[in-house]
Amino acid sequence: MVAVETKRHSADTVRTRSQAARATIFEAFDLDQLRDVVGGVTVTARDPETWGTRVTGADALHFSTQHGFNDLGRLCRDVETAHDQEQYRIQFGWLDHFQPVTDPRTLDLLENKVITAINAGQLDDLDLAPPEGVDWTRIDTFRFHFDGIRKQRRPELRLPDLINGVRQYDGREGVDSHLLRSRKISALNADGRPEGQWSIWRCLSGELSAEGSSFVLDDGEFWRISGDYLADLNQSIAQIPETAARLPAAVAGDREDAYNRFAVRSLGPHALLLDRVLVRSSRRTTAVELCDILTEDRCLIHVKRHPPPAPEEPP
Repeated sequence: MVAVETKRHSADTVRTRSQAARATIFEAFDLDQLRDVVGGVTVTARDPETWGTRVTGADALHFSTQHGFNDLGRLCRDVETAHDQEQYRIQFGWLDHFQPVTDPRTLDLLENKVITAINAGQLDDLDLAPPEGVDWTRIDTFRFHFDGIRKQRRPELRLPDLINGVRQYDGREGVDSHLLRSRKISALNADGRPEGQWSIWRCLSGELSAEGSSFVLDDGEFWRISGDYLADLNQSIAQIPETAARLPAAVAGDREDAYNRFAVRSLGPHALLLDRVLVRSSRRTTAVELCDILTEDRCLIHVKRHPPPAPEEPP
């Protein structure tokens, strides 16, 4: 194996491409079977005569080999045969934790559930994020489609801001499929020039349930989550001890950095503010933010903005 592309779903979706200098075993890439979703791999072919030197599989299959036109039919049958094989499950059965949804009826059902949840303000399990890896050293702010005329720039993507803007500036009561797929979100550099642009639909991510199964929405696609995977994940999470640290309540509209300063003061004189303080490790090539707050009893606190709960319906 030469390279692996993964996505890790947690409070944020983390995209990673790991590449080895030469062909190596799969375990060398140190993937977490409970959290990492493999999006593509590049491997050394066992049969170079059929597949060439290397084969890359993701949404599409890529390989380079010398065959005449008359061999094209046989080659297509070889691809189909390889696709239908199930020997991979002996070592890599965990790859089936996430299966793409292709049934049109299920896709329509899930899309309608997402739209209904957004319009009802039920945002606990939905978020906005760039749908692909971006160079954060070049991205300074974001802009929704209705921000262009007012030249407004936003430091982060927030789903409530999108909903409020659609109602205030588009004159709509809510979102629909056409708006989500046709309207764009732009990532801007410090000079205000675009560094990336995606449809709102591609930027949506989250989890939802339907027909007795759990699904993930990511990069405009739905994935069905294996029940065994969820059971293993829930068991792993249940073993994490609950912290004794008690954080103060946040005020609507607070910036994350302002809340972190307030929380440190409330936790006492020995709590440390480490928000935006980067540390370096010999095992990483880039500096990382260890946590937002470090308490006296060595508790690492990471603070993330979360959408407010939807207002209750009047009786």
